[in-house]
Amino acid sequence: TLSDGPRETDSVTGEPVGEDLGRVLDRDLQRLVNALWQAGAEAVSIDGQRLSSVSTIRAAGQAILVDFTPVADPYRVRAIGPPTMRRAFVTSRAAEQFRWLQNKYQMGFDVSGQQDLALRAAADPQLRHAKPSKPDQSPASPSPTGGG
Repeated sequence: TLSDGPRETDSVTGEPVGEDLGRVLDRDLQRLVNALWQAGAEAVSIDGQRLSSVSTIRAAGQAILVDFTPVADPYRVRAIGPPTMRRAFVTSRAAEQFRWLQNKYQMGFDVSGQQDLALRAAADPQLRHAKPSKPDQSPASPSPTGGG
């Protein structure tokens, strides 16, 4: 689970001030998911959105979208994999970076194990591909001046 860290607020107005350095970004979720795949994950979801090999995790303004579906704080990332996956992930460079963000900006980062986890199937990506165009069958037309 990843979650936004607390934001500094003005003591008089209660309004947020300064940069929101503890906010989870799309690239944080990308880093986390890639580390899970590298650790051996066979299936991954974010807030119930199952990922596939063509899934996208991107920002749209302040929102984070997973395959065009908004996800929200706290971000619950679930992964199914071999028994060695959890250890490989928690010792990864990405997990080390998240622990640093947790200590520096109070970003939430929690890893827990669960038995018998089931994830819903990924949506059919409806892949499209290009087809070669047919060569122009008409003869080349001469230029109006006859020159070339």
